[in-house]
Amino acid sequence: MVNNQESLRLQYALHQRAGDLGWDENNIEVIDADLGQSGAAAAHRAGFKDGTRHIG
Repeated sequence: MVNNQESLRLQYALHQRAGDLGWDENNIEVIDADLGQSGAAAAHRAGFKDGTRHIG
């Protein structure tokens, strides 16, 4: 995470913004496990896989 502090900060700022817009805290999840990993393939990205399982 040392090299991706800006991305991490932006993720948590989006979390805060969603709360400010009225989203229930229980419905907001920050998936930061994949920060610093290439987006070229999803096979090695646990956070991506976890996020997509929530989409129906």
